[in-house]
Amino acid sequence: MQSPKFKIYSSSAGSGKTYTLAKEYIKLALKTTSPWYFNHILAVTFTKKASQEMKERIMKYLRQFASDDPKDEQESGGIFKQILAELQEDGVDIDEPELRNRAKNTFKHIIHEYTNFSVSTIDSFVQRIVAAFTEELGFPFNFEVSLDSGVLLDAAVEQLFQKVNTENFEQITEAIQSFAMEKANEGKSWNRLPEELATFGKSLLSDQFQTSVNSLSDLQPADFLIIEVKLNIFCTEIESKIFNEANKMFDLLDDAGLEISNFSFGKSGCMGYFEKVKEGDYFREAKKRVNDALDNNSWYSKSTKKEITSKIDDISAILTDCGNTILGIQKRNSPKYILFKEISKQLKKLALLSQLKKEIADIQNDTGQIHISEFNRKIFEIVMTEP
Repeated sequence: MQSPKFKIYSSSAGSGKTYTLAKEYIKLALKTTSPWYFNHILAVTFTKKASQEMKERIMKYLRQFASDDPKDEQESGGIFKQILAELQEDGVDIDEPELRNRAKNTFKHIIHEYTNFSVSTIDSFVQRIVAAFTEELGFPFNFEVSLDSGVLLDAAVEQLFQKVNTENFEQITEAIQSFAMEKANEGKSWNRLPEELATFGKSLLSDQFQTSVNSLSDLQPADFLIIEVKLNIFCTEIESKIFNEANKMFDLLDDAGLEISNFSFGKSGCMGYFEKVKEGDYFREAKKRVNDALDNNSWYSKSTKKEITSKIDDISAILTDCGNTILGIQKRNSPKYILFKEISKQLKKLALLSQLKKEIADIQNDTGQIHISEFNRKIFEIVMTEP
């Protein structure tokens, strides 16, 4: 048995998508002799306007196909012939009179059972599924659909502010303060903090970020502090190892009475690089001059005085060992260190997101209102667990 074809139509605005989709719908509806076959067809669109336009276009074509009026025949002749030809190409045993007869019967049955004429928006279709499987999806029987994410987020932010400076919410209070300072540094007014928090929380109701957001659900405010401490311990240990090696290099220089200017390229050379590393730029990229010094013992130029070269030669082996140790630590730990540093910067924001999600869940449980984004998430979860 041959699998049905999956067709994709790609086109820009105003290029005839509605015409093409209406044609495909009619082909499906008229490919059998049953005038009820439209009950087995689902068409979904993005907007109510597009849904209505598509319904009107389908009904218009069906009425014209069934009509004896020459004007209707002339106006719909192009699409009628196209549908007839494509059905015949698909192996459907049909001629022009039969196609007109099927169109007439289908048109009548759609009028009598218009509610089963399924051309709707994606949101409407999802709501129909949810209404049929309320218990399986874990929604209250008398739930209401919430479409306004702004109202829900504003209410969640208000509840969140009520918990500031209360027991067990010290980490959330600190996170809000950190968020406020960040916005203040960006030039944002403190008076706009609730609005900024609501904007920040929009990702909670976005299908795009649902998987990431859901992973925060099991974390409590204190958990984020524990994570932050562990990440900082790792990063501090790495920084300490690098600093100790760099510091050892400059202790050697001090003991030998040497300065960075005594080495090749001075501040822009190898020792200039390790000076910046010692000062806190722990994962600064090592360029060619650094590698040349370490790999080829190129610590000084030919014009360097013998008195200086002698001192450098005495410590070059240890300098090379320390330098290679630093580069080795960087190479082994750079991806994790950079990742942990970035995560640490965002942990307080993640704590806020996690708490906002809990506030939204509480509001929905208390009011029986379910935001439309929850439908898609719940359906996705059920589908993914099916064998």
